[in-house]
Amino acid sequence: MTARHQPPHDATLALVTDPYRFISKQCIRIGADGFETHVLFKDTICLKGPEAAALFYDVDRFKREGAMPSPIRKTLLGEGGVQGARR
Repeated sequence: MTARHQPPHDATLALVTDPYRFISKQCIRIGADGFETHVLFKDTICLKGPEAAALFYDVDRFKREGAMPSPIRKTLLGEGGVQGARR
């Protein structure tokens, strides 16, 4: 997986206006599988592809339990649903 540095600008507006294609389009434009940018003025790494998905779902690298506050989780996902299930 190759990541390249994107010029330091905030990509929030571009991401919000094209949320489903933003990362892929930028990766194609720069010829890489990932890039660094800013979203809401915070450093952000954007990745695409099977290696990125494997990295994202690696339970040893990312902690999901407790990441979403309980009231929001209950409202958005309900209780006992697959999205809120613990592994």
